[in-house]
Amino acid sequence: DASISYQLTFSETVSNIDMADFSLNSTGTAAGTASAVSASSGGSVTVTVNNISGTGSLRLDHVSSNIVDAAGNALAAYNSAPVHQVDRDRPVITSVIFDQNSIDATNENSASFTLTGAETATTANYSIISSSGGTPVTGSVAVTNAGQTISGVNLSSLGDGTLTLSLTLTDAAGNVSTPAVIATTLKDSQIPQLSQISVANGNYKAGQVLTFTVTFNDTVVVTGTDSTLAIMLGSTSRQATFISSNGSSLTYSYTVQAGDNTDQD
Repeated sequence: DASISYQLTFSETVSNIDMADFSLNSTGTAAGTASAVSASSGGSVTVTVNNISGTGSLRLDHVSSNIVDAAGNALAAYNSAPVHQVDRDRPVITSVIFDQNSIDATNENSASFTLTGAETATTANYSIISSSGGTPVTGSVAVTNAGQTISGVNLSSLGDGTLTLSLTLTDAAGNVSTPAVIATTLKDSQIPQLSQISVANGNYKAGQVLTFTVTFNDTVVVTGTDSTLAIMLGSTSRQATFISSNGSSLTYSYTVQAGDNTDQD
């Protein structure tokens, strides 16, 4: 709490009570301000401590003062009040990253992400959303290692697009790290399906080039230089060579060899 109240009970009625009669004893980074006393006389009073911050402990002490009873006897110093434990510091975390460069059909059921500089003995609370919608993925995990990896995260409920992970830590006192750390990655779990293969009709002589356009239902990327397209010329099997890609279309070419087409002009 940001403020606490101490109830002081005396053995008899006293007077001349004011804030100068009290001081705060603190440990660690704990701090506060003894700001108000409920009455200047009586058998009991309440002292309020505000603006509590840091982590450690606070104790309200009575110092030697002019507090006296009806006979003029002075109240002795007192430093045995209960100690109030303070934890007002937010937990800290440096960053979080997805361990996968991208999410696809092979890993969407078992994604993972790794924390950096996370305060231990806290709870990591995360939420993952997609730019194209779907059901958000949420979870909470106990943090036991500053560089802990959280694995086995199922992202199949999220649509393809940019995934955004937002994560905070909560400590035992309920303090929450702020701002949330963020990580992003791309998801494309749709397996491309072949729509059609087209080539201009006609009879081709040796040396002429056949150009094949292969169309899919999704954007595709060809890596490397080994992509070929198997074609049948009559009863002869040949391989067309990859030329280029453009979105969902791939282009292959084949140069007709002698004997490939028996219907030559």
